[in-house]
Amino acid sequence: MTEDEIRATAPKVVSEQQREFYFENGYLLLEKLVSDEWVERLLAVTEQKIEQSRGISESDTVFDLEPGHSADNPRLRRISSPVDCDD
Repeated sequence: MTEDEIRATAPKVVSEQQREFYFENGYLLLEKLVSDEWVERLLAVTEQKIEQSRGISESDTVFDLEPGHSADNPRLRRISSPVDCDD
């Protein structure tokens, strides 16, 4: 979307002042946009996936492993399609 297309619609999540700040500076800090409960839930699921990755030695359709990944030292670059990995 272009800036003009964005400006044609009223802001729904951020204020107009925040939106203008973004247009002027190219970034916007939104503290606590994601609740602590959700952050804790995301961290718990991520930890479960890290534990699960200990059982594989090569990247697959779920886990993109970093060099040096092992059961003792799990190193994940990425979890593919995380929305498909957990409810």
